[in-house]
Amino acid sequence: MGNASERLCANTCRVRSYHRGRKKMILARGAAVIDVYAIDRKAILPSSCVIECKFWRKRVPQSVVHAFRSVVADSGASHGFIISAQGFQKGAHEAAKFTNVRLLSYAQFEAFFEPIWTDAYLRPELFKVIDPLIEYTEPINSRIFRKADKLDANRRSRFVELRKAHFGLAMVAMLFSIRAAVPWASGTVLAPAVSGSLRLPLSLSGDEPHLSDLPKALRTERSARRFLQLYKACAIAAITEFDEVFGERA
Repeated sequence: MGNASERLCANTCRVRSYHRGRKKMILARGAAVIDVYAIDRKAILPSSCVIECKFWRKRVPQSVVHAFRSVVADSGASHGFIISAQGFQKGAHEAAKFTNVRLLSYAQFEAFFEPIWTDAYLRPELFKVIDPLIEYTEPINSRIFRKADKLDANRRSRFVELRKAHFGLAMVAMLFSIRAAVPWASGTVLAPAVSGSLRLPLSLSGDEPHLSDLPKALRTERSARRFLQLYKACAIAAITEFDEVFGERA
């Protein structure tokens, strides 16, 4: 699928990979250059996958799948993925049946790895930025409240405004950062995030409390990776506003 798509696939695997990117592999009969090769060292039983990216103007035929099956088998990989821009011919799907080779679009490939990516990358990245935002907005924080009581009337009023404006932003982070489901999240639009996957865009659940307070870009973003980038930018901007009220990190 070209160098750009190879990088996308490699980056999707990156968070749990020991090695990624192009790799020349010695096989039972000769050698082959793999577009993306990754080893998951964090799994209980380390596993590997090989990925072939096809940026063709036509659907991938059966012959390509047969050849790739041999590469997967000879390399000892646990999984094989062929990512196609235009889909696959019927015979290709037949050739992949009952094998460890999956035929996917890039969107399907990203969705396949989404739960792993959420646990291994999204949550740790959120933890890097959200602590100050949660402290500033959580319902009870005596340390922050004591500092707020020392502010003049204008700054104290601004602090209250910011807490209301950014509470929804902090709530999203709290739910995405929790690994195990909690009772009060059950049945909400954010419950899948607690159990290990995202449900984007968040705007699909218009009645969910506090979601309407989020920036439109966050509510309408469908890509988990871009959602994380947008969220971090919004969180840093919100924290900066609070810091300006206190004249420092409270």
